[in-house]
Amino acid sequence: MGDLELSRTSVPFVPSGVDLRSLSLGASAGFLLSRIDGSTDVRGICAISGLPETEAERILRELAAAGLIEFKDKSKSPAPSAKAPTAPPAPPKEPSRPPPGMTDLKALARTFADAGEKQLYESKFPSALSSFRM
Repeated sequence: MGDLELSRTSVPFVPSGVDLRSLSLGASAGFLLSRIDGSTDVRGICAISGLPETEAERILRELAAAGLIEFKDKSKSPAPSAKAPTAPPAPPKEPSRPPPGMTDLKALARTFADAGEKQLYESKFPSALSSFRM
């Protein structure tokens, strides 16, 4: 941005190759830099900074002059909602049956559970079942 004249709708971003870990910044500059996400414009960053607008803009200019951030025109960046349309979710499938020769494991498990319950009941209440046996 030549003379670093800020547009309130410009979107600051950190260019690739900039190593932010090794920087020694003041608290305000570090905080502003941490708010730069590549989608929030200058107006939004100034609003969330809690700093006077002129101070926040001054710090953004300094960060740009140091090569730590650059700006893109918000009108040229793709809108967040401009994503490719997605297909609606597929309807749920019918439960599949096991292939011929394979046992339905759920039915088999239920059979074993039923047998286990019967065996448990018989062991706890043998006299009650004896009257029903043929």
